Amino acid sequence: MFFQFHETTGLMASRGMGVIYTKTSYGKVLRATPSPQERDSLIQRYYRPHHASLLDAVVEVRANASGALVIDCHSFPSQPLSYEVEQSSERPDICIGTDDYHTPHWLADLAVSLSLEAGFFAMVNRPFSGALVPAQLYKRDRTISGIMLELNRQLYMDEKTGKRNSDFNEVRGRIQSILIA
Repeated sequence: MFFQFHETTGLMASRGMGVIYTKTSYGKVLRATPSPQERDSLIQRYYRPHHASLLDAVVEVRANASGALVIDCHSFPSQPLSYEVEQSSERPDICIGTDDYHTPHWLADLAVSLSLEAGFFAMVNRPFSGALVPAQLYKRDRTISGIMLELNRQLYMDEKTGKRNSDFNEVRGRIQSILIA
């Protein structure tokens, strides 16, 4: 199975946050840049099996349905970090990342609508953008949809300690209402 990725040339790779992180989100050294052999070993051991499993799951769903949806979930800090392209202090509760090919407009609109219904302030492609789709299917099959949902960490945790805040369970329930709708 062949995987294509450009982790050595993209914006995040230039900031030490490509496929193999060498810097933290605060720009501090996380690890030395791996040798080509070590890099290949890490990719073979972690990246490829993970993405092969994702591809298998999407292909299996697609074989039994008229399409498949990949929902890629993340969180982000309430204040922009130095590596971020978007430095605006206006941060939504939920960032909805889309892809021009794999995120139909109705899906992005639905995600915004469901977020609003759940009481969240949502923005599309701010502060982050994009959606995950297996590389082998990228821009090849419009029946494979992808969307990214990123949750602002201040909603559910103390960002300094990493501990859950008193709203954690309530926020979890509101997020689940979006995902199961």
